[in-house]
Amino acid sequence: MRASSFNQINNLKTQTNGNIGTYVGCSAVGPAVACVGIANSNNNWIFTNAIAGKTNYGIGLDVGANVSIVTNNTLGTGAHNGKFDLFDGNSNCGTNQWISDDSTATVSPSSCVK
Repeated sequence: MRASSFNQINNLKTQTNGNIGTYVGCSAVGPAVACVGIANSNNNWIFTNAIAGKTNYGIGLDVGANVSIVTNNTLGTGAHNGKFDLFDGNSNCGTNQWISDDSTATVSPSSCVK
């Protein structure tokens, strides 16, 4: 979701289906590459999804994705994702809240992803 705000993403099963299960925001290091002039993706609620087995991330909030809540997401099949199961590219998660996601999930280096 690029330049997309006020969305609710829930009860999805994004397992073993490519690069990133749920990707919000826009960054030069993300799959979109060119993000010049792209609006932020804010105020999204991502909850109760099964995420597993992607090449990169299960759920990724990249630079410019803020004021979002990510909660109660699980690995589903138990298979981890290639880089991180849960990733936030904003410094100290910006204003995003990561709450009660799968405790066995691998998380981005930021301690605010839980």
